[in-house]
Amino acid sequence: QRTFRDFYHATRGLAGSFKYEFGVSEKSTVCIFCPNHVDYLPVTLSVGLCGAKLTPVNPLYTRDELLVILDSSQSSVLIAHINTLGTALEAAKTSKYVQHVIVMTEQDETPPEGVVTLDSIKD
Repeated sequence: QRTFRDFYHATRGLAGSFKYEFGVSEKSTVCIFCPNHVDYLPVTLSVGLCGAKLTPVNPLYTRDELLVILDSSQSSVLIAHINTLGTALEAAKTSKYVQHVIVMTEQDETPPEGVVTLDSIKD
């Protein structure tokens, strides 16, 4: 359960992290590769607060389909749900533009070592 206050703080925290930690600016594109998720809205709003563009991608896409979207949109940040993380990491490895991959997790899920989680950059 999330309140409007929770969404407000998450959005502001993400926007600050995107801008200052990941270099997201008006010239940037952020790609979101996930099914419906409680953090979808804060991600969308925080990218907008940075003045950047958001490219939503169908979570059923294959590595090659995702790679086409990443490179044609010139996305520098890829946000993926933990269930799509394998495909996301494969596509990010060969993308010309992706510099950062961030993962959305569900409660009690642990991402692979070395992967930045959305929860860790919200605050």
